[in-house]
Amino acid sequence: MQIIYIYILNRIRDKFINYIIMANIVFHNNTVALNDMWYDSHAQLVRMVAFDLKATSEQIDELLEKYVGNKQKMKAQKNPYAPKKPKSSYFYFCDVVRPNLIGNFKAQNPGKSVQIKDIAKELGKRWKLLTDKDKNKYIQEASVDKKRYEEEMNEFNEKYG
Repeated sequence: MQIIYIYILNRIRDKFINYIIMANIVFHNNTVALNDMWYDSHAQLVRMVAFDLKATSEQIDELLEKYVGNKQKMKAQKNPYAPKKPKSSYFYFCDVVRPNLIGNFKAQNPGKSVQIKDIAKELGKRWKLLTDKDKNKYIQEASVDKKRYEEEMNEFNEKYG
């Protein structure tokens, strides 16, 4: 993929830079903008390269599968004004149990650093062992937080649409 990416950058860099100069767009780093352009029109760029290389339709399909089919989904940017999502009941449980668990681990293993994966495994085990009655407390906290989130989202949607 890097070969195609570099090929595209070399091919369109001058046109792109002329475009941003003409449009009075200010980028402190043209490479970042080119990278964004790469991800925005990935399949089209692969087709353009394939055309330049005089590839057959089978080769184009192969290129698209290789470079577009396996492309990781781009994460949508979160609106900075959007309300914080609600915690699940498991995370409320973790907030209560984690400090004691870390303290116990440090007492049993002095001088050894706490491994997050070990804490996470132990939290998962303890959550599975909890009875429904014990989980109910955390479920109620999560439902209150969910209501808070829904109210804030309604306000957010009214304000920002």
